[in-house]
Amino acid sequence: MHFFFICLTIFLGILVTARILKLTSLVINKGVEFLDIVIIFMSIVPSFLELAIPMSVLLATLLAFARLSSDSEIVVMRASGISLLALIRPVALFGLAATSISFLVALYLRPIGNATLANYLFKVASSHTTSGLTAGVFNELGNIVIYAEKINHSTGDLEHVLIDDRRKPDQRLIIVSQSGVISSNKLDRTINIKLFDGTIHTLEKNDTYNLTLFGTNNISVPPDELAQPDEQKGKRPRELLIPELKTKIAILEPNLEKLESLEEQSKMLKYVTSAEIEIARRITMPLACVILALLAMPLGIHPPRSQNSWGPSLCVIIALVVFVLYYGLLSVGMSLSKDGSVSPYISLWIPNIICALIATMTLKKMGSEQWNSFIQAFEQTLSKFSKKLFPS
Repeated sequence: MHFFFICLTIFLGILVTARILKLTSLVINKGVEFLDIVIIFMSIVPSFLELAIPMSVLLATLLAFARLSSDSEIVVMRASGISLLALIRPVALFGLAATSISFLVALYLRPIGNATLANYLFKVASSHTTSGLTAGVFNELGNIVIYAEKINHSTGDLEHVLIDDRRKPDQRLIIVSQSGVISSNKLDRTINIKLFDGTIHTLEKNDTYNLTLFGTNNISVPPDELAQPDEQKGKRPRELLIPELKTKIAILEPNLEKLESLEEQSKMLKYVTSAEIEIARRITMPLACVILALLAMPLGIHPPRSQNSWGPSLCVIIALVVFVLYYGLLSVGMSLSKDGSVSPYISLWIPNIICALIATMTLKKMGSEQWNSFIQAFEQTLSKFSKKLFPS
């Protein structure tokens, strides 16, 4: 068990380090309060735990059985008539315990953390928007460039404003106004720029030019980059609990065919697909803990000579290779689901099914002592393949 907590601490430390630099930048450059930074940091941790727990289970199990192998205890147990299959029960219990924790993270802590993170990022974006702008300088906000001759950072008032809006690929807007003001809308998490007494210069893709005069003009900017999905303002699928996701799907699906606009249909279908992927992911990722624990059991048994030569580094390499392959298959499944090729309730189960089949086969082979170790089995398979490929 101590291997698990050591691995979990190391993986969390690695994943968190990159984010700490960004959070430090918020404190120094934006003047964000320390308490807000702590809450943002705590909101990020559940997303890291979703990855760190299965990785820690895999590596901890590998290290435990590698230690048994290096001390020749596996050889002693086999000589005493104790089958490797007798060790499955404690390994399965360990995997199930990790799965329970992972379910808690996936079903509750991660969506709650994501919702809290989105709210606080919007709070930071809305309260420090003007502090991030510099008067007399072209300031970039995503695909919008803002220039203001004077900025009142306490009220958000702007004077002599020029905005270059390139959010639409087939249209470019140059907006010039005498004054403006920046405000935030907490309901849909958008930053609003209200402009007064100006002109809009519109250049279309077909080189058509239009000039429009206005007394008042509003520009709405999403906060992530302020990047909020156009298709669904408010909470995104990753911020909702499973009952809320199912309710959302039940509401949106019947209305898909009723929409006349193909663009609106596409946006709504994309949101429904994202919600279904999120539900499937929250079930499959926690179950990976017990499957990877059972897979790591035979993979961790090595000949003593391998342990003397490589030691724990061999386990780390195997763990990284297995998890990269697992997560790669998961990413492929998510891509297929997003394209609509395969249902997410099928594609996201592929990595678990493959790992379960490999674990079953290796445990059976090593339990019956057809294989003494996975490395030996790999060497035998490679030798047979070489003989078939290059017969003497």
